Amino acid sequence: MNIRKEESVISRKRKRVYGAQDPIEKMCEDWFGAGPTREITRYLPVAVPLSTSLKQILGTQLSPDNIKFLEITEKWENLTGKHISDYAKPSRMQDGILYIKVENSVMMMELRLYSKKKILDKIRGIFGKNFCSDIKFFPAG
Repeated sequence: MNIRKEESVISRKRKRVYGAQDPIEKMCEDWFGAGPTREITRYLPVAVPLSTSLKQILGTQLSPDNIKFLEITEKWENLTGKHISDYAKPSRMQDGILYIKVENSVMMMELRLYSKKKILDKIRGIFGKNFCSDIKFFPAG
């Protein structure tokens, strides 16, 4: 591809993402003045969120189950609610079983008796029915 054409494609992408006020152009303008800013930002790619980059990098290194486990830990408070997430955290996933570390025995009994099915249903609703076969709770410490 022609270098000038490539520069204009990058510039159009940056304008579409950032609109009229590109934050990188503004920063470069503050640092270097108006002259060299265009030259510097012309070759910079559009910024992407760090989480997107990490998922791409880790996707090549981790199995799909491990990536889903990381997503479960990321969304744990939304899955269980604040009260449960304060006392229980996902620890690992092995052979389709999610292991949850629980801070005290009272909470562990409550989770086993009343909340286990609800948590399992929410996880299966997000990640698919075959993703998690069971949840096991164990004491922290």
